[in-house]
Amino acid sequence: MYRIEDQPAAIREVQRLLGINQTAFYDKPTRDAVIEIQTKYDLEPNGVTDYLTFNAIIENHKMSVSENANNQYLFTPTFPYKKGDMDDNVGT
Repeated sequence: MYRIEDQPAAIREVQRLLGINQTAFYDKPTRDAVIEIQTKYDLEPNGVTDYLTFNAIIENHKMSVSENANNQYLFTPTFPYKKGDMDDNVGT
């Protein structure tokens, strides 16, 4: 199973999108920020960055940037992802 928590580059990407310190470790501040997003978007608040959570993080980031910049924001994540990359149903 692919887990974002196991990939330093993916962790940095999530931390960047969350606007927190980029440690490349899935540490407590990262987990807490992920849980905050999961709660905001009515996802299971388990602290795991799965596909739905990663999309919620991206959406939250886009909204935050748009509100701050007051313009249209086009987002391209630096970490490649697609449905199934972080899905718990993907085989190991």
